[in-house]
Amino acid sequence: MNIPYGRYTISKKEFPMKIFASNTPQFMYQIYPLGLMGGLAHTTRKHPKSLRELGAWIDHIASLGCDALYLGPVFLSESHGYDTIDPKSVDPRLGNNEDLTELVDYCHRKNIKVVLDAVFNHLGRKAPQFQELKKSNGHGRYEHWISGLRTDRNNPCNDGFDYDTWAGHYDLVRLDTDNPEVRTWWADIVRYWFDTFHIDGLRLDAVDCLSQDFIRFISQVVRESNPEAWLMGEMVHGDYRDCMGKGLLESITNYELYKGLWSSILNENMFELAYSLDRQFGPVGLYREFKLYTFTDNHDVNRLGAVLKESWQLHQAMALMFTLPGIPSIYYGSEFGIPGTKLPHTDAPLRPALNLESLGEEAKSWGKGRWELAETIRRLAAIRAESLALRDGSYEEFFVSNTALAFRRKLGTDEVIVAANLNGIAMSMFPGSGEKRNCAEGVAVWDDAKGGQCRGIPLADGTWTDLWDGTQWSAHQGRINVEVPSHWIRILKRIC
Repeated sequence: MNIPYGRYTISKKEFPMKIFASNTPQFMYQIYPLGLMGGLAHTTRKHPKSLRELGAWIDHIASLGCDALYLGPVFLSESHGYDTIDPKSVDPRLGNNEDLTELVDYCHRKNIKVVLDAVFNHLGRKAPQFQELKKSNGHGRYEHWISGLRTDRNNPCNDGFDYDTWAGHYDLVRLDTDNPEVRTWWADIVRYWFDTFHIDGLRLDAVDCLSQDFIRFISQVVRESNPEAWLMGEMVHGDYRDCMGKGLLESITNYELYKGLWSSILNENMFELAYSLDRQFGPVGLYREFKLYTFTDNHDVNRLGAVLKESWQLHQAMALMFTLPGIPSIYYGSEFGIPGTKLPHTDAPLRPALNLESLGEEAKSWGKGRWELAETIRRLAAIRAESLALRDGSYEEFFVSNTALAFRRKLGTDEVIVAANLNGIAMSMFPGSGEKRNCAEGVAVWDDAKGGQCRGIPLADGTWTDLWDGTQWSAHQGRINVEVPSHWIRILKRIC
């Protein structure tokens, strides 16, 4: 059975991966607006900033090649955005509802879809439902809305009753999302979001805390509002398939791959990354039929620019992310390699206010090569956009050692070989061969004798070109000799 896919024809046997829906983003950008716009330094009173002012950032995002913006949280909250007070009203620190509508409209004019943060699992303590519960000493209209409500004991906030929280944080009051009244309330809000703001999708916060039945319920409500909507969820641990699939979500935040990306580069242990990739996307990988949300940092984890100290490491991480399976994403400012590390009692350093106009000059002070990172990302995004194999193709490992990784991405007749080199010297690559080879002095050899693992997968004969710099090589009898520069990558495509 042959399947048409763009300008290619794919056999079912040759392409075991799912053919992804047209609404799937190809390259995303995350903005945490309360941080970027300086709102974290203010209370919920009117802040002299508006989401409309993000226009320059949207232009910047479009110039990088992004086709989707993950934005949020944006609704009225007590502090950081996830302690929601009113999920129908934009936080005054970010403007008003009209400002959000205008921002979404501007994104659409730039061919950028907008995915909003959706916090279904919990509310803030200042939410009217919880305030009424307090006035009623744990009883009344909303007593069945709160998960784990107990009036026979007190809590650390001295409310006179206790309740379930998110991760022990009493400022995040967990809702009983299996309660029919709670579901009806959320369904009305979701319809309002799509009807009012014309958004294109949602990112479900703390999706691992939600029942599969609730996820299915919300997914149905969303698709009734917008059949083309795209849904992803935040999940740190567990089997991502519990929340993905027919009637559920399209994607999950890939925390396993996030860890492997930076850790393998920092510790020179590409076996860690290779193991995760094979487990997730290999020939029998758990998630080979899904496109997971791939990232190198976000609003909850240390900035990549703080974890990886050398600029070449940042460029290497981006090169890998844009050639691996999934949906690559950039967290605002990280395209300039900005630093940021969590503190014991605050994540504020991860969520700074930034000025786009001055950011480039500031980046130069953070280390050589960081200013150029945005251009590297722009070029990688363009390469990925032109390659069906890199966007949607299967994954197959060729070779792995402590400091090197080579793999194939393939979709029909579109085939790409990627080789990454963490060494400080160039390396010669011989996919399809695990033999010991002689090589020019000062050039390492990728083979079993160097402590690596080679699977001996033959290459198609013909001419291969590096999509990064245009250099060409010839493959003969299933083998090719390619020199991979130090601290960099080759992205090889067969052209004839």
